[in-house]
Amino acid sequence: MSNGRDPNLQALFSQAEQEFDSEAFAAVPLIDAVELATRLLPTSLVEVRTEWLQQLVSPINSVAAAIALGFLGLRKFFRRIFR
Repeated sequence: MSNGRDPNLQALFSQAEQEFDSEAFAAVPLIDAVELATRLLPTSLVEVRTEWLQQLVSPINSVAAAIALGFLGLRKFFRRIFR
C-alpha cells in the first residue's frame, strides 16, 4: 500500500471543508414556499367580529380548512366514479 494520496480525493475533502454562507445556503425556493404556506394557511376567509363566534368557527374559517374540504370533496368524487 502506498503512502501517496489521490489528488482527486484530496480536492473533494478540501471542498467539503469550506464554510457556506448560511443565508445563501438556506435561500431555496422550497423554503420560501413553506414560509409562504405557513403564513397563508391560517388566514381567515370571513372576518368575524364577535370573539365567541370567531372561536366557534375558527376550525372551518381558514384557507387550510377550505383546501382540506376541497381535497375531501375530490376524494369522494373520484371514489364514486371509480368504484
